Amino acid sequence: MNLSDFQSKFQEITKSLSKAKVSAEIRVMIDTLIMFVTMMFEFVNKLIVQNEEQSKDNESLRDTIKDLQSTIKELQRQLGLNSQNSSKPPSTDGFKKPRTKSLRQSSGKKVGGQNAHKGSCQKIPHEPDEVKQHYPDKCLTCPHLSECKSSGSVFQCGQSRFVIDAKIETIVTEHQAMEVAHCPCSNEKLTATFPSDVKAYTQYGSTISVLATIFNTFGAVSTNRIQTIFKNLLDVTISEATILSMIDKGATMVTDTVKQIKAHIETNSDIAHADETGLNVNSKTFWVHTASTDKYTYLILHKKRGLEGVKANGAIVDYKGVVVHDCWGRTSSLISSMLYAVLIF
Repeated sequence: MNLSDFQSKFQEITKSLSKAKVSAEIRVMIDTLIMFVTMMFEFVNKLIVQNEEQSKDNESLRDTIKDLQSTIKELQRQLGLNSQNSSKPPSTDGFKKPRTKSLRQSSGKKVGGQNAHKGSCQKIPHEPDEVKQHYPDKCLTCPHLSECKSSGSVFQCGQSRFVIDAKIETIVTEHQAMEVAHCPCSNEKLTATFPSDVKAYTQYGSTISVLATIFNTFGAVSTNRIQTIFKNLLDVTISEATILSMIDKGATMVTDTVKQIKAHIETNSDIAHADETGLNVNSKTFWVHTASTDKYTYLILHKKRGLEGVKANGAIVDYKGVVVHDCWGRTSSLISSMLYAVLIF
């Protein structure tokens, strides 16, 4: 029996009870019971309506969850795409390059140098700065040790080993401009002048400047870390502006050399290689455009990967030889009138 049938039956019973002749006390009890059951029916009906609404909401939520799960799977699939498992170009990989797998197979040989191979070892850069002699333990407690050492015939070098190390220290040079306090020849007051490269009360020498430039350009060390290295190793405090000034000065000094490298690639080579690769600059992707031969490499940094960056490099714009490149569209469009070779990776 469902609820509606039960309500119909209750209404029939209620009509019968209302016609029945009973005492006043029983009538009050019957009316109270009817009122209570009626209230229960109303409450149950509300619960049924609420349950139906919640069922509809739950069905809608289940559909939404399915849609969200489908969206998450698609986003995860897209996040997992790279240049190796999709048609996306390598430039979209950013700095999370997929790990490459070596195609080399095991040769079955043991690790390390093989028999009959030409060996090599660390060369000693120059004659030893210091020689330390070590004596047998028993001789160290012998009362004749000093006598044996001085004789020069008791001990001989049985074997030598060398330790190559580096000494890091600062060299401070004080320049004094001398004044003539009492000249025996005249009363003229004479004062010396400082060398032209000594311009401040305290300044940094050429070695500090070269190290800062090499760290930043060749070693890709940030200015902040260069400051830390100089402070911890040399106890030298140097500002970021000074480091940048040193780098600019170094760039100016090699300007002619860089021009000669570019000119050699443009005019004195039959084959050149052109390519570009991403570089993180202050959390933004810039592009290193390269043109190279077997002897020279010319690089520039540019914010654009495309034709604008290729033209800014300039080394292959009017190139007349064979250009080896990866057939990327922008490079191909620039050198379409040239003779070029394509490498397919």
